Amino acid sequence: MKSKGISPVVATVLLIAITVIAVGAIVAFWGTISTPGSRVIANLTLSGVEAGSTMITLTHTGGDPITDAFTPAQDGWLTADDWNNLEIKLNGTPIETVHSERAGDIIDTDVDFDEFDGNLGTDHDVLNISGSIYAIAYRGPGHDGYIQTVEISPDGTIERRITNHEFDETDGWHPSFLHISGDVYAIAYAHRNPDTDGYIQTVKIFPDGTINKITNFKFDESGWVDYVDMIHVSGDVYAIVYKGAGDDGWITTVTISSDGGTITKIKSQKFDESPDHPAYTPSIVHVSGDVYAVAYAGASLHGWIKILKISSNGEIDEGGSYKFSDSALWTNLLHMSEDLYLLVYDSSGAGGDGTGYLKIISISPDGTTIREEGSYQLSTSTTLHQPRLIHISKGVYAICYRINNPGYLKTVEISGSTITEIETQTGFAGLFADPFPIHVQNDIYAIAYAGPDWDGYIRTVRIARMGGAEYNGSPVANGTTYSFSVGNTLDLLLTDPLQSGDHITVVYTPTGQVLVDRVVT
Repeated sequence: MKSKGISPVVATVLLIAITVIAVGAIVAFWGTISTPGSRVIANLTLSGVEAGSTMITLTHTGGDPITDAFTPAQDGWLTADDWNNLEIKLNGTPIETVHSERAGDIIDTDVDFDEFDGNLGTDHDVLNISGSIYAIAYRGPGHDGYIQTVEISPDGTIERRITNHEFDETDGWHPSFLHISGDVYAIAYAHRNPDTDGYIQTVKIFPDGTINKITNFKFDESGWVDYVDMIHVSGDVYAIVYKGAGDDGWITTVTISSDGGTITKIKSQKFDESPDHPAYTPSIVHVSGDVYAVAYAGASLHGWIKILKISSNGEIDEGGSYKFSDSALWTNLLHMSEDLYLLVYDSSGAGGDGTGYLKIISISPDGTTIREEGSYQLSTSTTLHQPRLIHISKGVYAICYRINNPGYLKTVEISGSTITEIETQTGFAGLFADPFPIHVQNDIYAIAYAGPDWDGYIRTVRIARMGGAEYNGSPVANGTTYSFSVGNTLDLLLTDPLQSGDHITVVYTPTGQVLVDRVVT
């Protein structure tokens, strides 16, 4: 039986139909990508959409690229007029970001503040407990030891004081505050009256900010203890450095059980026994393995770094020493990256110029090599005191300190061995003593300090952790037209925190097509 073929006329009609369909599909496909007025198919996600947030991130996860998305008219941020084919709107108005060119710009030094102790509040150490709950360990009325818990929202609003707990009814100088496990925390501190011994108090701080005592332990009964700093070593082993017997530098290792109920002393030994009041204001950091570094004011208030080896079972061996300054006090040592550390101190010791310095120090992993890589003078004022460091973002740090009484906030950028000032602001009127900064969320930071009349204060500030607008992690550039395609991110710092009920949309402007529609909760 013969098979029948398709007639030439039918074949021609079919060919024409297939060609028309194919051409239409191609035109439709290319039109979605490049032709204004045609729809796009793009998968975009928006994060950071929550009440109190000051930063949102748009991410392209799939589909069509959006060409000619936006063109900044200045470096670092976006205005309402800079959006092109892509537009992010807040309550129907194109978003304008914070006018910040880069990380380290100080946006606001007075977001909120609260006087948490109207009698005395100094020698601060601050921890985040859970979510928006923070705890401040400090020396309070009668020089007793206190903990104040507070609630700080992501936008920097200090919502409320929760619990004021007296952890030592006799004395509580220079507390050093650590998380142990779960709801358990430990404070190492010094008595000055009547015995000047060293103590550890364990407490339970619950997620709601309420506090219960657990136990108290005397780790040094020499009668000389002051200026305490504590660090976790391994497991249940902790190390405390301090000025001890003979005004020498001492280290004591202890075990603290995970429930805080059992504290046992392992070993105590001197790490500096030079004459003339060594071991003021020690600051200890982990270097590598069992190697630790302590920066402190030693003999004649010269600045020293001492290497200690602390094994996982609390045994201690001494390493080498390095003198970083002929005059130092209020040392604060912070790890930066790899073998680099950042050291800040004031030079109010004997023979010093009374200013403050920031130094980049390299310490080899085994602690045998220490050297200065870079140095920067914080101020030419001869009355700078009590500088304290906090990391902001890659290569960017903030230092808070006082000159005479008023407080200052300075940001710097570190590249290699070079330290460059970004910005310096004051705005902390009256006394600004013993400042202790902590990161809250996004670009919000809190600083606990002793304010006017030595009362206890906490203040929130806003420091940019990025430029006002960053594309793929870098600040946007003036005059550059950006496209937005798969894998691209756009981080935006908002001028004001988001509020519940705010409406954010992401729009493809050639068609008015809404690609993302979110309501802040």
